[in-house]
Amino acid sequence: MVRDSGDPPLSSHVSLSLFVLDQNDNAPKILYSALPTDGSAGEELAPRSAEPGYLVTKVVAVDRHSGQNAWLSYRLLKASELGLFAVGLHTGEVRTAWALLDRDALKQSLVVAVQDHGQPPLSATVTLTVAVADRIPDILADPGSLKPSTKPNDSNLTLYLVVSVVPVSCIFLAFLIVLLALRLQHWHSHACCRLRKAGWQACPAGTLWA
Repeated sequence: MVRDSGDPPLSSHVSLSLFVLDQNDNAPKILYSALPTDGSAGEELAPRSAEPGYLVTKVVAVDRHSGQNAWLSYRLLKASELGLFAVGLHTGEVRTAWALLDRDALKQSLVVAVQDHGQPPLSATVTLTVAVADRIPDILADPGSLKPSTKPNDSNLTLYLVVSVVPVSCIFLAFLIVLLALRLQHWHSHACCRLRKAGWQACPAGTLWA
């Protein structure tokens, strides 16, 4: 409202509508699982006897915004061995996707990303270390596996290489056999021609194997 200083004073007013928009300026904050602040290595335990769907841990995060901007989604961003674990889209629960095998590495490294629904969307990540063992002494008894694998899909890569090398080797072997057969045929024809020039009427049987 605006009023002047006349006598009598006159005034007028106007109505304004304000729309407060929530700007997405805060990334999600991960509360758990986060690495301890005392410098120790935080690890989750997944027994080798665990069935598919076994709950290993749960990533918990919050967002300072409200409404749609505060909706959070979780996804598995990176894993030392793909396919062993899965992350719930809305729950953040980390579960086993398949039955764990003896050939699976003792330590698994997982990177979980948490993303809000703001515009533009913001995200945060956390790295989890999962020990695949039935008991803690099993981890201590295998010092060679204290570090998580840094080369994902090593076993799959080896399988792909073997599958690729086998057909190439077969093709190369077939090529050598064909080449040898052509060389023997050429030598046999050349030998027959020399025998005809020497007065033989026909190439003797068994010349090829003589």
